[in-house]
Amino acid sequence: MLSHNFVKDDLGMDVLEPWKNIKETIDSLSKFTHVNDKTFDISHEESEKLAEEALCILLSIFNMIEGTRTELHCELASHIDNQ
Repeated sequence: MLSHNFVKDDLGMDVLEPWKNIKETIDSLSKFTHVNDKTFDISHEESEKLAEEALCILLSIFNMIEGTRTELHCELASHIDNQ
């Protein structure tokens, strides 16, 4: 595991910055977890729309994680090459 200080100081990456975006996106999923009167007796079309929206948000989370991971790998490889 790479330490936060190594990633920040040696690789020049702020790993907390992408996490803020990821956390905000995760928080947007919370609207899909609360069952109330509005979530019952909705049309098939509306349920499909909500499911698609939730899946798109989840996919964006995975894409942000993958993007950050790729950036970290590139920075680490560059650092190793320079050493």
